[in-house]
Amino acid sequence: MVKKPISISTIQREQIIANKQVWSSVEKLKTELLDFNAIQQNRTAYSDSTGLEINTDFATYIEFENGYHSYTFWVTNTPDYGGLQNVLISL
Repeated sequence: MVKKPISISTIQREQIIANKQVWSSVEKLKTELLDFNAIQQNRTAYSDSTGLEINTDFATYIEFENGYHSYTFWVTNTPDYGGLQNVLISL
């Protein structure tokens, strides 16, 4: 079996939580957002000062054959015609 040089998949919250290092980074990010008068809901974290609203219910998981992997979270409140915005956690 030939291993692909890069693998991309969408993973759900349960899979994100299972990786303690990543979930710790997500929780730290939520805390930092909350420090700026933010509100946190079950699936998103929002900051008034930065304007970021991050969906933590799923992520895009990218893994390279050398073992490097990252998780990309969708910024749900990207302005119309503002381009794509997301938050990347790299391991």
